[in-house]
Amino acid sequence: MPTVKDIFNALSIIAPIGDSLSYDNEGLLMGSFKEKVTKTLIALDATPAVCDEAVELGANLILTHHPVLFKPLRAFTLQGALIKLLKHDMNLLVSHTSLDVSVSGVNFQLSQKLGLKNVDSCSCLGGYTVGLMGDLPDEMDSVEFAQYVSKSLNCRGVRYTERKGKIKKVAVCGGAGSFVVRDAILANADAFVTGEIKHSEILVANDYNLAIVEAGHFKTEALVLPFVRDYLHEWFPEEQFIVTKVLDDNLRYFSE
Repeated sequence: MPTVKDIFNALSIIAPIGDSLSYDNEGLLMGSFKEKVTKTLIALDATPAVCDEAVELGANLILTHHPVLFKPLRAFTLQGALIKLLKHDMNLLVSHTSLDVSVSGVNFQLSQKLGLKNVDSCSCLGGYTVGLMGDLPDEMDSVEFAQYVSKSLNCRGVRYTERKGKIKKVAVCGGAGSFVVRDAILANADAFVTGEIKHSEILVANDYNLAIVEAGHFKTEALVLPFVRDYLHEWFPEEQFIVTKVLDDNLRYFSE
């Protein structure tokens, strides 16, 4: 039975905590490295529902992408995730921006879901790759591409802008990727796929004929969870690594 430290060390091979960006808070946020792990639940966020799911499964380790402790706290609530974690002696590991910049992490998994070929870096921050770019198997127009992204990522809907001409070269950045827009333009991308984007960067993209597809923060990052599960299972084949079934962003789309 592996310890929390064993699982942390295995994950650190592909996403070293030293690669996390300066503002981040990741690693062991709750519990003990010495604790023996019964089962591991993998999720994007440690919500109260995810904590309850871990208890029901008999898991004593939750591995998330987003840190539940990001800024100093001023209060606890009895219904909150932190209280549930403490109450059930849960261990919490977080792999956030180190997994974003990993060569096999969030952005690579996003590029693979979209079927991109010849994938390479198109944007760097602090010496780490934060945006990738590759080629679509076939050229598409803007509407076809928006539909393709929505289907590929199993979205309920996407927001998109149109460009003049077909789309072949696609830049990607999972989550909140506004800061990659200008690098995507400089790399001559035809389109940029991200989770959420600022209004000001949409205007810049419009000026430079860069199509935007905003597919949702959750949909562009949750796709890394099965990869993490399978990777850790290779290291610990007797251990159970389970991707959450209760976590969703609950976003719905309405248009007249």
